[in-house]
Amino acid sequence: IKDEEGITSFKVYMTYDYRLHDDEIFRVLRAAKDAGIVITVHCENHGVITQLRKEFVEEGRTEAKYHPLSRPDRCEAEAVNRMIHLAAMAGDPPLYIVHLSSAEGLHEVLKARAEHRPNLGVETCIQYLILTDKEYEDPEEGLKSIMSPPLRKDKDREELWQALSDGTIDTVATDHCPFHYKAGKAEKQYGKDDFTKCPNGAPGAQERLMLLFSEGFMKGRISLP
Repeated sequence: IKDEEGITSFKVYMTYDYRLHDDEIFRVLRAAKDAGIVITVHCENHGVITQLRKEFVEEGRTEAKYHPLSRPDRCEAEAVNRMIHLAAMAGDPPLYIVHLSSAEGLHEVLKARAEHRPNLGVETCIQYLILTDKEYEDPEEGLKSIMSPPLRKDKDREELWQALSDGTIDTVATDHCPFHYKAGKAEKQYGKDDFTKCPNGAPGAQERLMLLFSEGFMKGRISLP
């Protein structure tokens, strides 16, 4: 496929309905190794998230503030760790961890960096560098901030900035996935009474460079280059 169509990367999900199981991911990684294709991965533990979401709904805890509680940081960290080990067992194909959101997940990356694992790329997103889970305390901002992985705490935000500065994190992306809040279809309102029904995603592409400049360079967190 790479030679014929110019496709050089594929995305794998470890959660959602179209997730792959470990054996399937392992086969994908081995094929990617042979073809020299980059595999990008959304890392979250599907089983824990599914169970927590089910419990919250059954208990009537359906406000937006329960979204981050249903996807705790260790769900990301466990999946990042598992993905790194799967890639190692598959011969270290090009692996790219997308939208890293937490200090716990970052600590798994630091272990891999210390072991000098080859062909490992890591990104975070502008929203995880700027915003925190305090957004979920407000009903309107909470709905707007339902994304996966969710926004984390200030401690996570600061550790991600440091990892970006020292080169542990390679890239700042956006996971740009906007939905209407009021205009048009107002898709975000689907989650007004149940956060599990709210479409996951937020915009970010337009503001990324400006925010990196104002919050990163101007505040001394990163150099201009």
